[in-house]
Amino acid sequence: MFSSNLLHLSLLSKQPVFEQLEQGVKEGVFDTIYPEEVAEQMIQMLIIFNSVLTTLAFGVEESPNNNEIIKRKINAYRDAIERILGAPKGSINFEEIIGVFDRCL
Repeated sequence: MFSSNLLHLSLLSKQPVFEQLEQGVKEGVFDTIYPEEVAEQMIQMLIIFNSVLTTLAFGVEESPNNNEIIKRKINAYRDAIERILGAPKGSINFEEIIGVFDRCL
């Protein structure tokens, strides 16, 4: 059930992301020859990212170490997205996400 919902959401969300990626490639911001596939991968990664962070955040009281795990996951996903996009290291800003977790946890 989850995977079919994920696939459905990916297909619905892909076009706007694809268009932004295609524009970024034309402008030289991103370096990929597969913008449509990158859009699919990014959407799926971000859905999983959201699920992982939510699960960890809800478990912080029982496992205070989750706060450090959350920060590590944020950095790992940022790195992965930059690599998939062919974007320079550090060019994707996830500081707002980190700030939200710092304030909430």
